[in-house]
Amino acid sequence: MNKEVKSRWFSVAILLLFVGLSVNSGVVVAQAGANGVPENASARSYGTGWACDRGFRKVAETCVTVVVPKNAYPNNSSFGLGWECKRGFQEVNSACIGIEVPSNAYLNASGDGWECNRGYHEADERCAVVVVPQNGYFVDLVIWRRLAVREGISRARRYLPDDQCA
Repeated sequence: MNKEVKSRWFSVAILLLFVGLSVNSGVVVAQAGANGVPENASARSYGTGWACDRGFRKVAETCVTVVVPKNAYPNNSSFGLGWECKRGFQEVNSACIGIEVPSNAYLNASGDGWECNRGYHEADERCAVVVVPQNGYFVDLVIWRRLAVREGISRARRYLPDDQCA
């Protein structure tokens, strides 16, 4: 290759580099100005488009305020209500209502329901005492359920008194 051909290739390479940089910088400027980022939103730092600021949700092409009811907190989720009820409360008609825990029960680990204390079982939305027959012994239902999963229900039933194996 002679010097003249090398010089032309070099010129073409420089020209392509200049055109490429011009086009890319024009796209970045166009993103910020042409997207029409609405109030309470920010242009995304990557890709295209915009996202609503914390405390706002996208509705059509705008950002509206998330109304968080009493006993709730905002979760900044892009789906759902945009808020969640605090522990011990449940969502009912866009409000957070306290979970009624019956006597002899406690709020479950996730805080969205209740479980009966040891020695009680759930019956008709309350906790009833477990009746242990004469010559029987109490078997914790949670342990029995684990056993039933591990060994199968028919084999696990042999650990319960006969009148408990309906």
